[in-house]
Amino acid sequence: MLLRCVKNYFVSLKHYFAPLGAFALGVILGISVLIPGLISSVRALADSVVQITGSVSFDLGALVECLADEIGGLDWSDPSAAIGTVFGSGWLADAFNDCIHSLVPGGEAYAVQIEQAVALAVAEWAALAIVFVFMSALGLLCAFLLTRFLVKRTIAKRVWWINILSALFDVVFAALTGAAVVWLAAIWPPSIYISAVVLTLLYVAVALMKGYVIFGRKVMPLSEAVNIKNIGAVVLSDIIIALITAVFVAVSFLLTNNIAGIFISMPFVFIGLQTVEYNAEAYVKAVAENYAERKAS
Repeated sequence: MLLRCVKNYFVSLKHYFAPLGAFALGVILGISVLIPGLISSVRALADSVVQITGSVSFDLGALVECLADEIGGLDWSDPSAAIGTVFGSGWLADAFNDCIHSLVPGGEAYAVQIEQAVALAVAEWAALAIVFVFMSALGLLCAFLLTRFLVKRTIAKRVWWINILSALFDVVFAALTGAAVVWLAAIWPPSIYISAVVLTLLYVAVALMKGYVIFGRKVMPLSEAVNIKNIGAVVLSDIIIALITAVFVAVSFLLTNNIAGIFISMPFVFIGLQTVEYNAEAYVKAVAENYAERKAS
């Protein structure tokens, strides 16, 4: 059983590019809104500066170049920190003001009006960043749901109405066990550690039981599905899959930068999570099919 469960992870990796593509599509759609919006915002700011100062010689290209130099001067070896700097603590407004004043002689006389125009541009950039994050998050959600569908279809395919009943059961079970853990932790805080172990074993046992009800109740005895050996094997296989996934993620970040590492490692994580979720049911399904074949022969 242990080898079968670990094998399910590697078999499911054939779907690696599906979640990667879904996530990338969300990011690309976000960029398709972000980049034109940023350009339009800078152009509108340049027009505002011309109207405020009456400077017909104000160069939009020079403003874009100055902003690019300011942004490019940040430490992009850590992209997340650089992006946080751009959109945090007034850095962007300062960069806009510095560039405009360097390009408009005597611009200090119009400082208040320029700062108002800059504030509007910064607000537009922030709104565009929110849209980009939303589209990227939507792509990530679609990647997760697509991975869930593909892994389930590969190792534990079920009819649609059973999927709905199973999902409802999972929600109710998670709510009840979660409430029980919170209640126990409130009474006796150290119980959280015991609860973690008990819940792990309980969730595996319930997953095996679900697999029996869905796939094996008519063809195999319950004891073949739910027993101490199978529970232990599923838990151990889940640990092994988690370790393998951690290795893949670590290598992804070591060989690339943070942004590329997120894209490369995300499918490994999603496939690992879904394989762990459906491994118990997949095992019971395989055993039930073997029983059915023996009976048929």
